[in-house]
Amino acid sequence: MKSKSLCKGSNDTAIIVTAFGVRAVFGGVIQPLSDDLFGGRIEVFSLSIAIQNLVWGLHSLALASLRINLATGARFGWVSFCMFWVVCVTGTSPLAQHLGAGVLVGMGISGTAFGTVLAVVGRAAPLEKRGFYLGVTSAMGSVGQALLPLIVSWLIASFDWRITLLIVTSMLVPMAFCIPFLRADHKRIAEDAPVYLRQTLRQAFGHSSFLMLSAGFFVCGFHLAFITAHLPNYVQNFCIGTSLSPEELRGLGLRALALAGFANIFGTLLASRLGGIFPKPYVLAMIYVLRAIIILGFVSLPVTPASVTIFGFLMGGFGFQPCR
Repeated sequence: MKSKSLCKGSNDTAIIVTAFGVRAVFGGVIQPLSDDLFGGRIEVFSLSIAIQNLVWGLHSLALASLRINLATGARFGWVSFCMFWVVCVTGTSPLAQHLGAGVLVGMGISGTAFGTVLAVVGRAAPLEKRGFYLGVTSAMGSVGQALLPLIVSWLIASFDWRITLLIVTSMLVPMAFCIPFLRADHKRIAEDAPVYLRQTLRQAFGHSSFLMLSAGFFVCGFHLAFITAHLPNYVQNFCIGTSLSPEELRGLGLRALALAGFANIFGTLLASRLGGIFPKPYVLAMIYVLRAIIILGFVSLPVTPASVTIFGFLMGGFGFQPCR
């Protein structure tokens, strides 16, 4: 039984590592892609990334309302991930990028990331250890965020953005072999009361804590999605005190994102541990306060290679992912 659980856990981990790793690479290609297709106007692809985040949420809601099997949703997400490369590299219009990096990647993340994997882990984990199990799984998502930006920083220095995205997309292949093993505990599901989406949403939006938490998570759009997408460009444009080329500065920004992902492995585990000792709302509030201080300090001081590196480490260490 123990070996079976370990095998199942390794499959879940492989899926979430790959899904969140792929999501973290767009900061490395936004400028080369924009230079090639849109005359350097990064706002076009920036909108694609915004659409990606909106579709992620809406598609997750659609999967829940239709009661799609977890493995089926993950398969659909994997196919969406693979299709995005074809659409992105063959399409030269803003609409193509919105469809590829926006809609298709959003659906890919929805089917393969936290919403799916944490549901499986939550069902499988003993109730008294559920918080710890979810914390460990969330930390594993940061492994992908540590590895993929680092890999892309090397790839984009040697290849164009199309080849870079092709290589990144090929890294999704192992996920296809893990998805068939992605199953929740059907016995426990049968014991649970049926959940109806409309009733659940009505109850949720009638609860003040849910509304305040949802409002707080809007901040994550800046803390995670915005920084992941635009930190490399910010470093390229504003970093001083160095003789590095623009491409090398963009690589520095990608390495800072990789460092944030690495530090977040330990930051998420620490947050999970603290959440078992202190009230979780206080832990989450502390994380947001520390993030605000770190970001204000970074944008207020001169941007140097040292400050970029420190910023990446601190953003990861103090919970680059939300406290779960």
